[in-house]
Amino acid sequence: MNRYYTILVLFLVTCFLDSLSAQKPAYTDAVFNEWKEFFDQSYGADFELVNGIKYVYPFFNPSDHPFLGEDRFYTGYAVINGRQFPDLKIKYDICIQRIILNHAFYSGEKEQIILNNEFIETFELDGKLFRKYSFPETGTKFLQVIESGELCCLYFWEKKFNDLPASIRNANSFSPLKKKTYLLLNKKIWPFNTKRSFLKIFPEEHQKQINQFIRTNKIWSKEAPDNMMFQLINYCDKLIHPGADSIPDTIQSYDHGKYSEPHPVSTNSLSEIGQGASPDIQAQDLSRENEMVRSDLFREKFHLFTDRNIYAVNEKIFFRAFNLSESRLKQTNWSKILYVELINESNTAIARGKYELNTKGAWGYLNIPPSAATGLYSIRAYTKWMRNFPPAGYFHKTVVIINPNGSGMNNLRMSTGEEFSFDLKNMGNSSNPVQCYTDKSIYNKRGKIHLTILVPEKNNMSSDGYSVTVVKKGYYDTIIPELIFPSFKNTDLPEKIHYFPETRGLSLSGRITSNDGDKPFAYSQVHMTFLGKNSDYYGFLTDKTGGFRISLPYHKSAEDILFCLENKADRMVNFSLDSDYSTVFLKQPEQFSDKQVINKKTVEEIMFNAQVVNIFNSAPTTNAHMEILDTSNRYFYGSPELRYKTADYILLSTLEEFFFELIRNVIVKKEKDKHYLYLTRDYSDLYLYIPLVLLDYIPVFDIDKILHLSPEKFACIDIVNSLYFRGNLNYGGIINIVSSQGDRAGVDLPRNSFFFSFKACESQQQITFPDWDKYPGDARIPDYRNCLFWAPNIPVDAGDTVSLDFFSSDLQGDYMVIVRGITDDGQPMHGECSFTVK
Repeated sequence: MNRYYTILVLFLVTCFLDSLSAQKPAYTDAVFNEWKEFFDQSYGADFELVNGIKYVYPFFNPSDHPFLGEDRFYTGYAVINGRQFPDLKIKYDICIQRIILNHAFYSGEKEQIILNNEFIETFELDGKLFRKYSFPETGTKFLQVIESGELCCLYFWEKKFNDLPASIRNANSFSPLKKKTYLLLNKKIWPFNTKRSFLKIFPEEHQKQINQFIRTNKIWSKEAPDNMMFQLINYCDKLIHPGADSIPDTIQSYDHGKYSEPHPVSTNSLSEIGQGASPDIQAQDLSRENEMVRSDLFREKFHLFTDRNIYAVNEKIFFRAFNLSESRLKQTNWSKILYVELINESNTAIARGKYELNTKGAWGYLNIPPSAATGLYSIRAYTKWMRNFPPAGYFHKTVVIINPNGSGMNNLRMSTGEEFSFDLKNMGNSSNPVQCYTDKSIYNKRGKIHLTILVPEKNNMSSDGYSVTVVKKGYYDTIIPELIFPSFKNTDLPEKIHYFPETRGLSLSGRITSNDGDKPFAYSQVHMTFLGKNSDYYGFLTDKTGGFRISLPYHKSAEDILFCLENKADRMVNFSLDSDYSTVFLKQPEQFSDKQVINKKTVEEIMFNAQVVNIFNSAPTTNAHMEILDTSNRYFYGSPELRYKTADYILLSTLEEFFFELIRNVIVKKEKDKHYLYLTRDYSDLYLYIPLVLLDYIPVFDIDKILHLSPEKFACIDIVNSLYFRGNLNYGGIINIVSSQGDRAGVDLPRNSFFFSFKACESQQQITFPDWDKYPGDARIPDYRNCLFWAPNIPVDAGDTVSLDFFSSDLQGDYMVIVRGITDDGQPMHGECSFTVK
């Protein structure tokens, strides 16, 4: 009986577990991609990509077309202002030398937009790669590139429209397709038309071999298809450059990818469908979001290593962050920004920064302010998406900061006894060792140290690279309590998603409501101007809740932002931005107990070293790779179609008269006692749309405030006399008025204007340390670095051996080398070795 009872119980338990398993949401790749696309679209169309005038086909019933290849859109990519946009639908109008984007907005509407040549660096369509070149012989042009090593073949494609009389115009509207051919060799461009002119480009001793290769493979250089031209260029490159591989005498099988740039990695996951977003996508109810926040699949997790555990004020805390999230979140960069803060005992951030995430993680540093009191601090790291969850899920790490001025010194209990040193193997999984050793065990001051790292086999390796730190013993192994917080429960999870993942990069979000209540300003147009050197303009609409969310991945500096709400009712509003950083904290642990003691000798040495470094400025220097958007002489619309410099014309009494007499495309119209500006041009419906009117990049809502002013107050007026698209909005052209003194000619700001400070991402740093072989003349400058060497990201393949060189300082003593990484299953890896400086 007991046997049958046992079988029955097991059967019921199995059925119950199967039922639970069936109820658990199955997040397939398709579902995951739907979520990813939804969050991408929530930020609207990309301002950098959707930025150009409407393409209007200018030819009436021609017998041919002006495009390269066929008259259709190809799937390709473009690099615009340093950012890569894959999977675009584009075609190349070689009559006007412009790239046309077929953009599909989230609403389903499609528009053909002329991308701005001034901002495009590279594009590819139909397997052909184009780059922008500027040579005295050609000017600035897009040239097709076929390259191998240091040698490039360049093609310039063109067609011309034959402007014949109307009676015969349709007979032959375009000239035949033509191409001009060049070789780029030794940074100089060489035109060629025939085989003979092609051969003359090369040294005489190679011409016979090249000619034989051409004859053997039946190549006529100018008319050769791309695959054969690549093989010829490849042959010539290896022939004229020493150390080349063996050279085949005949054409080999051709791989298109050999001469084409690799398909770029998406920075914003755009696709043809739904690149823009309607305002309501930001407020739309998220189906199954309750299940989403309770699934481990969508739970981001990070681990940070620092160069050491104890610091002095004015020093830098170098860190390396590893992404331990589920593989699909990690590989697609679910979040592209990591927020790192240095928190004191009162849960106040004394230093913080935003860092760009990639599939390898992030690295950089935090500057410790001179006002920091001596004590225990915590470093915490998280993404905006992680703010939907309790802060117990953030990464936390403790460090000690010493202030040489004595502030807070009573918080530390110090020992005068022997240095404490714990076994670093306890920090990680002992089954995942990384071997490392130095070429010697003892070095002189400022001696060159050669470090070798042996990476384990693939099943144990850290696929995201390794970090290396070199510090004196006692600087890392100080007894510091770790912050251990309890895991949060499902009952602590939110019912709604408030913070969207930053799938494209740095973002801003907020909400606009009425001043006399909480009524949202729905579907209102907001104008946002970045002030200062990197001035820029953006416009967008709020959603039905008055909220907005936009992505700004290309701003790299601290700037001030002016928001202006276009409010026809002229009511005052409340404008709120979401906090950049998390405002929720955990209770900090108690201070050091009697058993948790810092060695007094170590503290005194770190304090002294930091002060010497600060005085003589011999600290590690950094080469910051910052891509700062400089638009001081370049507006978002590039060069205008028309530019009127007021100094070039006779002085007129008012700006209204200047428009009327000189700018015939601008119409000043009066409606209900108010004046408005409109733009017109032949054969267009431009007059049906309201233009964007800017004064020093700030919108002008009341035109009457500027029409009576003297033109002397303005330097120039730019006109973009075409329907213009930027982001999700379109304008009936652009009228940008630039004041002579940069003071808006004394015109007040719009009524609902709000200033906010904007801090962009910290630059990803490449840390450099003194090289005493190259700069021995700096011997008089004392070198008292507390961190001898730091490398945040060393990419290594399984089984590889890596060698690094660095120099000792003027500090004698025992040093430790620590190599750390994270395995694919999230386990810490480490290796250690030591040496002595005498």
